[in-house]
Amino acid sequence: RRSSDLQCAATLPHHALAFGGYSARWRAGVANVVPAARQHVEGILYRLEASDLEVLDACEGHPYVYERRAKIVHDGKGRRRR
Repeated sequence: RRSSDLQCAATLPHHALAFGGYSARWRAGVANVVPAARQHVEGILYRLEASDLEVLDACEGHPYVYERRAKIVHDGKGRRRR
């Protein structure tokens, strides 16, 4: 059963993509977004069920490896989305 729902393409203003860590498990860099004036990060906005968020958090190491934070993004029509 698919419980995630693709909402739209979205832009996170005033942030940049950074690879500030390393995963020994993946043997690769770990992506993050960091505050950055005059920059933005392009991405996709999904709506997730709470159960899917729990599974994602377990895979990603929340709350030990990272802290989840809600951010305001802009969709293709310039509307603010959360």
